[in-house]
Amino acid sequence: MTEVNNEIRLQAEEIVRVKAALSPEKLDAMSPEEMRQTIYELRVHQVELEIQNGELSTAQGELSAVRALAGANKLLAQQIEERKRIEEALQVERNKFKSILEAMPDGVYIVNQQYDIEYTNPVVEKEFGPVKGRKCYEYLHDRMEICPWCKNQEVFSGKSVQWEWHSSKNDKTYDRIDTPLFNTCGTISKLQIFYDITKRKHAEKELREYEKQLRNLSFQLLTAQETERGRIARELHDELGGALAVLKLRVSFIEKNLQLDQTMISEECKQTLQYIDQIINNVHRLSRDLSPSILEDIGLTPSLKWQIDNFVGHYGIKVVTNIENIDHLLPKDDQIMIYRTFQEALTNIGKHAQAKNIAVTVRTGDDRVSFLVEDDGRGFDVEGLSAKKLSEKGMGLASMKERAKMLGGSLHLWSEKGKGTQITFSIPITKVERL
Repeated sequence: MTEVNNEIRLQAEEIVRVKAALSPEKLDAMSPEEMRQTIYELRVHQVELEIQNGELSTAQGELSAVRALAGANKLLAQQIEERKRIEEALQVERNKFKSILEAMPDGVYIVNQQYDIEYTNPVVEKEFGPVKGRKCYEYLHDRMEICPWCKNQEVFSGKSVQWEWHSSKNDKTYDRIDTPLFNTCGTISKLQIFYDITKRKHAEKELREYEKQLRNLSFQLLTAQETERGRIARELHDELGGALAVLKLRVSFIEKNLQLDQTMISEECKQTLQYIDQIINNVHRLSRDLSPSILEDIGLTPSLKWQIDNFVGHYGIKVVTNIENIDHLLPKDDQIMIYRTFQEALTNIGKHAQAKNIAVTVRTGDDRVSFLVEDDGRGFDVEGLSAKKLSEKGMGLASMKERAKMLGGSLHLWSEKGKGTQITFSIPITKVERL
C-alpha cells in the first residue's frame, strides 16, 4: 500500500514539473484544449492522492484496532490461564474436603434447596443404603413429602442448627449438626453431620433408672431411719423416762425418810433429784430430736417456730422469721422431710457458722413452697467443699439435697468466705384435704 501511494505521488510531481518547465511563451502557445487537459490531469491526480490518503488513514486505524485486539487477546489468554490455575487449585481443595468427609467416622451428607442429595459419605450409605436419586425426606425418613420438623429453611437463611433425631429405620439416635455450605456458583446447600449417640442415650437411660432406684432406696432408708428413730425415741421416753421417774420417786422417798441429823445425805438427795430432772429433760429433748412427735401434736408451721425458738435458747443467736402457714399444703411424710431439712440447716449454723444473725423465710407462690435460711457467719468455699471426699465433708448437705429431690424439688447452696451462707429450696405444693 505504501509503495503504490509513493508511485502515484511521483507521477503527480512529474506532471507538475513538466508543466512548470514550460516557459510563459509556451504556456501562452498552448491551446485551450491542452490547458484543460493539463488541469484535468492535475485534478485527477489530486483526487487520487486524497483517496490514497483516506485509505492510508483507514489502514492506520485498522492497524491500531488489530494491535488493540492483539493486546486484548493476550490479556484474555492471561485471564483464562489464571482462571484455569484457580479452578485447578479449587479442585485440589475440593478433593481434600471430600477426602476429609469420607474419612470421618460420622455420617455426612449435603442437600440442596430442592431437597436433592448432592453427596453422602460412606458412613451414611452404610447406615441408610445408596441414595438412588431420592429426595432427603424419602431417603432418610421414608416420606413422600417434606418433613414437618425439617430445619433446611433455617440453614438456608444462614443459621447453624444442632438437634437430636431418632431414626425409625435403624432404631438409632443421632446428634445432628446442620450448617450452610456456600457454593462457588452463589447457591447455598446444607451440610449435615450425623453423630451416633445411641450408646450414650442408652447409658443416660440406665443412669436415670439407677438414679430412680437409688432415690427409692434413699427414701426407704430415710423411712427406715425415721421408723428406727421413732422406736428409739419411744424407748427413751417410755422405758428410760419411766425408769428415771421411778428413780426420782425412790430418791424422794429416801429423802423424806431421813433423820433430821442426816443433813449431808439430804443435801446429796436434793442434788441427785436435780440431776435426775436434767437427765429427764435431756431424754425428752433427745426423744423429740429423734422423732418429731411435735408434728403430730401441733403441726409443721408451729413445729418450725418451736425448733427456731429452741435453737435461739441453745445458741443465743438472733433469728428473724417470716413463716407462712403451710400445714394444709403438704402431706405428713413431706412435713417430716422439711422438718429434718430445717433441723440440719440450723444445726450446721450452730456448729460451724459463728453467725450473729439468721433469717428464716417460708412463703408460697406459683404452686410451690419456698424456704430460705441465711446467716451472716464466716461462710466457706462451696467449690472447695464439693471437691472434698464424701468422708471429709459429711452427709448433712447431701441428705438435705436428697430430701429436696425426694419431695420433687431442688436445693441450692450459696456461700462465700466472710459473707455468710444462704440455703434455698422449694418443693411443689401437694394440697391435703382435711378429714
